[in-house]
Amino acid sequence: MEVLEEKNLSGYLIALLEMYWTGLIQRLFKENAGNVSGKSEKKVKLRPSAKEPALTVLTDVIIKLDFALFKHSKYSVGKGFVVRKK
Repeated sequence: MEVLEEKNLSGYLIALLEMYWTGLIQRLFKENAGNVSGKSEKKVKLRPSAKEPALTVLTDVIIKLDFALFKHSKYSVGKGFVVRKK
C-alpha cells in the first residue's frame, strides 16, 4: 500500500468532548443512565425525528474551533489516510 495523503482529523478539544460528552448526554436523557433499579427520576424523553438536530450548529462550531486551535499541530487524536495499492 502507498499512502497518498495523510490528514489530521481531530485535535485535543474534540478528544476531550468525545470522552465526556456521551456520558453527560446519557445522564440527561437516558431513562436509566445510572442502571439503578427503583430510582424514579424524571427524565426528558426524546422522539425520533428525520430533522437535523438543532445542536448540529454547535457541533460545527466546535469542529471549526478545534481545527483553528490545532491545525498546525503535528499530533492528532484522529488520522485519515488516502491509500492505493502499489
